[in-house]
Amino acid sequence: MSKKYEPVFSISLEDRAKLLRSHNHLREMYISLAETHDCNISHVANLSMALHVFEKNLGFASPIKGESCSYYTDLVLEEDQKHAIKPVE
Repeated sequence: MSKKYEPVFSISLEDRAKLLRSHNHLREMYISLAETHDCNISHVANLSMALHVFEKNLGFASPIKGESCSYYTDLVLEEDQKHAIKPVE
């Protein structure tokens, strides 16, 4: 008997719908890439939108609170953000 999935946090129906759209875009891109071994320019826009939806709705943020991160920086959970160290003058 399989165990029923129990969510760890609550999420609104509107946010779930946004995540579902992003999931479906990602699935569509994966299928296209796997079948054609080619990338459409629209895939780049869909990936960017999916990343934004995940960051906003799942609480992903820059590692340093109040600072933007570079393109290659891994994000952290908002609650794990560190405060910026102020320089001593």
